[in-house]
Amino acid sequence: MKKLFILFVFMASALPVFCQDLIVDTKGDSLNCKIISEDESYFFVKITTQKGERINTLINKKEVFDVQYDFFTIQKQEKRITNRNKWRLGFDIGIAYRIAETSTFVDRNLINLVEGAKFGYTFGTDCAYFFSTYWGVGLRYNYFKSSNEELHGKIKFQTNYVSPSIYARVPFRSNPNNIFISSFGLGYMGENQSCTYNSQDIKLKGSTVGIMVSVGFDVKLSSSTALSIEFAFLGGSLGEATITRDGTTQKQTLSDDQRERLSRIEFKLGLKFLP
Repeated sequence: MKKLFILFVFMASALPVFCQDLIVDTKGDSLNCKIISEDESYFFVKITTQKGERINTLINKKEVFDVQYDFFTIQKQEKRITNRNKWRLGFDIGIAYRIAETSTFVDRNLINLVEGAKFGYTFGTDCAYFFSTYWGVGLRYNYFKSSNEELHGKIKFQTNYVSPSIYARVPFRSNPNNIFISSFGLGYMGENQSCTYNSQDIKLKGSTVGIMVSVGFDVKLSSSTALSIEFAFLGGSLGEATITRDGTTQKQTLSDDQRERLSRIEFKLGLKFLP
């Protein structure tokens, strides 16, 4: 029994030598060490120098991007990655294109006017909280606007979208400053259209349930900021709309072939804050 206890003490004291942790800083540099303890601001670590000397030091958590515990083990245990940035919030702006076909409900005289308003711009904000290394939840808002003007008229489209969203992220092992990130949301989509044609004013307003799917990359600029590059798809269609013609308003139910489809694709650049 005494021999087993001595063996256990020996193995426990030897564990820090064989089980090493890996710390990756915000510049992408890595450090092999043993994390002894930590608090809200610092890691207290033990480092073995090239000369074989062991020294203890502090590492500021603001300068740390990833921590991989027990990264270097004799039995090559599974790596556990912990990202220190729990929050991600910011804004983005970009270009968008309406991919939906023009509804048969649209007057034939307005088709060219509507088709000319496919391209537009988009602006969005989002806030996400990552409750684990890879998964998070948040809230997204997106605004889209496009317009077209011709000799006999002009038209303007405006779409608002807001929804709770699920986020997934994966840091690149080759460069932890680059992070693949995607999201999926299901929420409110509101559409406003206004058109003037041959001195006649027409307005359409409606709302529906819409979806948003996005994929992209975050490139870290510092420990607390990142440049985001994102591709997104938004979809939805109106089955009912409020239409106003020259001051007269009526609600109208749209059949399947008349539904106002709101699908579009987007390419955006943004700035994200990682407190």
